[in-house]
Amino acid sequence: MDFSNFIQKICKEGSQIALKHFGKHDLNIKEKDYQSDIVTEADLAVNKYLVDTIRDVYPDHGFITEEMPAEKINAEYVWVIDPIDGTRNFATGSPYWLVMIALLHNGEVKYSTLSVPSIGSYYFAQKGKGAFHNNERIYCTTTEELDHSYGVGGTNVHQPLIAKLFKALAGAPERHIWMNGYGSSGMCAVHAAHGIRDWVIQSPPGVWDSAPGALLMKEAGCDVRNGNGKKWQFGDTSFIAANPKLLPKVLDFLGE
Repeated sequence: MDFSNFIQKICKEGSQIALKHFGKHDLNIKEKDYQSDIVTEADLAVNKYLVDTIRDVYPDHGFITEEMPAEKINAEYVWVIDPIDGTRNFATGSPYWLVMIALLHNGEVKYSTLSVPSIGSYYFAQKGKGAFHNNERIYCTTTEELDHSYGVGGTNVHQPLIAKLFKALAGAPERHIWMNGYGSSGMCAVHAAHGIRDWVIQSPPGVWDSAPGALLMKEAGCDVRNGNGKKWQFGDTSFIAANPKLLPKVLDFLGE
């Protein structure tokens, strides 16, 4: 069964719902597990639209989303949804937020979509068929030397993998390593897949943060590992990715 048209359609429609809320001053912001972990009325509206639409068409499918309890996680097909990745960016008017969806088949990520609605960028990947930006094929960079690279990493220094990155950077003051932090796992992934950044180190809390971007990066030619340096697979939340020649040098720098 081919889900490529359906998953792209609902992601674009969910993105339009999010855009209607973007830039508003009253987003009904609520804290979740800690002060910087927030949800807005836009997150909930997009999540409801996506889940309801999928349920209407595929009532036997399961769901793993950031904004509701998981359902039917042992189903043949399971949808993994982050209705707004980078909610703090969204809430403060930054364009770096995404609507992200992945579809699992028997526990393996087969499709993913990542939309950056504020700047009109749309990404799609299908296992074995490549990664695309606005319908054009994309690839990761071919940079081979870490000191000539430009990377991107997570912004929560309390996450173990990000703490390890900062420790490695502090311990090597002679290295001229450039990097950004976006506050969005999805934005990190699309920039690595699109060749805008050479490597990415991220340690987000949920599979909805990592699964869509992991497939996109793999299909763009990146070697994608988990936080322990092993091949990324669904269930891993942390990821480290770069082209196959650069990645060993990134892992070595981290001490993996």
